[in-house]
Amino acid sequence: MSSRKKEMRRKALLLFYSRTGKTRKVMSEVGEAISGVYDVELVEVKPKIKIGFFKGGSMAKRGETVDVDELKVNPANYDLVVLGTPVWNGCPPPPINTVMKTISDLSGRRVAVVVTCAFSAGVTVGRIVEWVKSSKGEVAGSLVVKTMFGVRGKALEKVREFSRSL
Repeated sequence: MSSRKKEMRRKALLLFYSRTGKTRKVMSEVGEAISGVYDVELVEVKPKIKIGFFKGGSMAKRGETVDVDELKVNPANYDLVVLGTPVWNGCPPPPINTVMKTISDLSGRRVAVVVTCAFSAGVTVGRIVEWVKSSKGEVAGSLVVKTMFGVRGKALEKVREFSRSL
């Protein structure tokens, strides 16, 4: 491929938080699925302290944030942003709340939402879609992946199918 064609490839930012590794696996699958169309950068949001299960669920329900390592990415440098998150107590977890509080301008960016959960996504997708719209981004789609029994089989096929639509 010539360098000129490479420069013209679209860029995708896959920004995610994963405590157990399930969301990380799903986002890696998204990245692999779109890598033929986009230059993909996978960026994991890292909280500065480990959040316990019960405290984290309460914090998520209240919409609280936590300190995270500096996000050294600017969504304005990407054609597509895919935000990946688990669901805690029916809500986005504190590290994702931090992302939504930190990034306030998604003007002209297509943003897709990928949520992993055991049972129900609760209000998570709605809250993230609301953030995308209030930040002047365009919602490119959303996907809820049930991960109660791991990330394999039908769940992975669902991820690949969704990714092809991006």
